[in-house]
Amino acid sequence: MTPFVGPTAAAATWTSRVPLPGTILAAFAAVAPLLPLFAQRAMVVLLSLFALAALGAHLALRRPLRMTGGRALFITGGVVVMVGALSAIWALDAGPALKQAGQILGALVCIGVLWPVVKALSATERCRLGDALVFGLVLAMLVAGVNAALDLPLHRLLNGIPAEQAVPRHLMNKGIITAVLLCWPAALALWLSGRRGWAAVMPLAMAALVLPLDTQTASFAMLCAIVAAALLAAIGRPWLRIMAAGLVLLVFLQPVVVASLAAAGGVDADWMPSSFRHRVFIWDFVAQRIAERPLLGWGLEASRIIPDFGVEPPFGYRSVIPVHPHNTFLQVWLEMGLVGMVPVLILVLLPLRAIAGLASAPRALAGGAWAAAVAAALPGYGAGQSWWLFTIVAQVMLVMAVLRPTNEARSQ
Repeated sequence: MTPFVGPTAAAATWTSRVPLPGTILAAFAAVAPLLPLFAQRAMVVLLSLFALAALGAHLALRRPLRMTGGRALFITGGVVVMVGALSAIWALDAGPALKQAGQILGALVCIGVLWPVVKALSATERCRLGDALVFGLVLAMLVAGVNAALDLPLHRLLNGIPAEQAVPRHLMNKGIITAVLLCWPAALALWLSGRRGWAAVMPLAMAALVLPLDTQTASFAMLCAIVAAALLAAIGRPWLRIMAAGLVLLVFLQPVVVASLAAAGGVDADWMPSSFRHRVFIWDFVAQRIAERPLLGWGLEASRIIPDFGVEPPFGYRSVIPVHPHNTFLQVWLEMGLVGMVPVLILVLLPLRAIAGLASAPRALAGGAWAAAVAAALPGYGAGQSWWLFTIVAQVMLVMAVLRPTNEARSQ
């Protein structure tokens, strides 16, 4: 005869089979650095699925839904979504504007799903997640390095590129910048677990991998992050204030700066890389359009469809702005005006407040993570690229996930 199992015992048996949320997020951390090397837009699906799975396990285990510390982030993020959606009223095309507002909302929802899960992780779960992230990042670095040294045979295979045709180097850009962003939470995990020498080596190893590659945005982001981390370690919290003030000044002075660069012949300077000269041309055009609609902008996703206004596209391109302006902050100002730029800037600066409360070395590494994301956003990626938004979300959540009180031992 089968013994009777009461409801409490049955529930306990069922919940014992539920994986810990930290285990699910550790699985994500192990594959997050590697998969984007070859599936450039995989981060959106990858993070969404693992976030939902982790939340399901969190609820099954009846862990508390704590949203502490996130009020300012969610309110500001909500304002950004609202301004973006309202911009459909005056946008060049309402459909793309509403779609992009939905994508931004999706990234914000993903943060909301992960926030209570990450807050409730135990010390053991955080340690395992950190170890998984380090493993995944090291594996991704090895694969990326060997693949680049052999002229990208994996990209050739996965994209069906014939042997006689050269493999475009830009195919690895999104994967490399993902590794650059995730390098910093991995280094933070190493430091907090007591492997401090390896924590210092991790960013240097990433720089040694990235700098020889033809990935200028990733190289710029990595160098900026290393400098920011070093200055934070040397100067401490005052450097955070300098970083914040510098970003604010740069964002609001950008239209003037790029106009001056263009007027000084920055587009025709042969000694500069063609990619930078092209960016100067794009940014000058964007600055002119910002001056025409500085407060409300042209509407979300206007970058993709804004007319050239008689300007001849340079370097053989079909339009002046190829998909996006290659500068997140200029794009936000172009599309949402000052009413959108201000909350976006607040959203970017909010992590610095939390970073300021950390101990010296974790503060330097977390500050490096922030600097890497901001530096990559300046000359590289667009605000409307979902993979980029979700990569930043992944970086922020992984930094939060590996952090824990310093008095909690690794063995706990």
